[in-house]
Amino acid sequence: DGFPAGAEADVQTFGAMYPQGTREFMAMALMLATLARRSDAIRLGPQHIRDGRIIFTARKNSAPVTVPVIGELVEALAHHKTEHLTFLTTQFGAPFSDAGAGNWFGDRCKAAGLPVRAHGLRKLGAIRLAYAGAMVPELIAWGGWKTEREPLRYIREAERARLADQGAE
Repeated sequence: DGFPAGAEADVQTFGAMYPQGTREFMAMALMLATLARRSDAIRLGPQHIRDGRIIFTARKNSAPVTVPVIGELVEALAHHKTEHLTFLTTQFGAPFSDAGAGNWFGDRCKAAGLPVRAHGLRKLGAIRLAYAGAMVPELIAWGGWKTEREPLRYIREAERARLADQGAE
């Protein structure tokens, strides 16, 4: 199954350690709310936001992505000041490299005592959308996938949780 999906408790723990206004919180919010891959999240900046949407082309497969600004990202953007073309920069104000961003974010997760990494937030974001009722076409649009394989995985996971909740009732 690859990298483990994040859990809602991970988001709460991470947010308690890295509150609004920190680049750590911005990184988490970008990946959760846009389903952006790490390689895309580090390239996103103010120029990608138009009319309440984040618009970009996925680097991995050139899929166009245009999604509304939702969730943690709304408040993160309100608290985040940037003078750069990217929301996420190193401590020196330079853009992150893919590997550098992965190592930096992984270190922050580890410091918070969490097993989740950047890709786990992408998975959690997809599971959140599936749990809210998003179907394959919606998930493809959000995640920039070209096939149904990954979206179906997240729908199945959300469906298991929904069925368990119904059974508990």
